[in-house]
Amino acid sequence: VPQIYFTGCAGDVTAGKYNDGSPEAKEELAQRMQAGMEAAIRATRFHPVGPLEWRTVPVRLPLRSEVADEKENRQVLANPKATAAARASAAARLAFALRQDQPIELILLGIGPASILHLPGEPMVEFQLYAQRLVPGRFLAVAGYGDGGTGYLCTAKAHSEGGYEPGASRIAPEGEAVLKKALAQLLAP
Repeated sequence: VPQIYFTGCAGDVTAGKYNDGSPEAKEELAQRMQAGMEAAIRATRFHPVGPLEWRTVPVRLPLRSEVADEKENRQVLANPKATAAARASAAARLAFALRQDQPIELILLGIGPASILHLPGEPMVEFQLYAQRLVPGRFLAVAGYGDGGTGYLCTAKAHSEGGYEPGASRIAPEGEAVLKKALAQLLAP
């Protein structure tokens, strides 16, 4: 079966939810994955390529305050006692903050009856589900990592709950509403 692989919206999806490391859990996860792949093969439908469509919508996602703090990030970079990890993190925050005058492009590629949506960062699965609800009855695959500058793309709820992903995001909680508004514009007929 011809296949294309890309990582979709998996910012809050982990094998750890289904695998505690025990041999039994690993076998169960392997069986679930095999069943999913076999179901996908059975559901495969072939269509002529049809018309190609390329659409983009620029979006400016609001930064978290610590990302936007240029002075603090520069201080970390200049501190010879800062760890390599702290300096790398400060450099990434600073680089992303300094390019805020350039919007991120959300991209939609249509190939006949199928569409592929490209999102920045490592988006949570809610963004994929939201986009798919905007186009009921249409095949829509969603790929993440279109622009790594954002880090994780989290929901506002995830920001309020805390944890690793919101802490590694460069986007403020208000970014969810901004992103969803841009997705609605991009996916409108």
